Amino acid sequence: MGFLFCPTLFWLFFGVVVPKSGTSSTRFFDPVFFAVGTTIPLLLYTLFLSTGTALLTKVIDRTWSVHRVSKVLSGTMFLLSGIYETISYWLI
Repeated sequence: MGFLFCPTLFWLFFGVVVPKSGTSSTRFFDPVFFAVGTTIPLLLYTLFLSTGTALLTKVIDRTWSVHRVSKVLSGTMFLLSGIYETISYWLI
């Protein structure tokens, strides 16, 4: 149950998000998005623990195949953007 309380998340929520939401135009949505965004990993972790090893292995295998493809795509995008930026600065 160590996930239920984290001093860093406490500080981020009450020290950053809540004061920011008082001056922001999206008063209600900032704390809601923060709460949902920090709850989703906990719910996924709980779901993985409750499903068992067999299903978890299948999910990890699918995630690994997606990771391989996304790794190549992101590397290609970084290389292409670096080449573009280099050429554009050389022609200035």
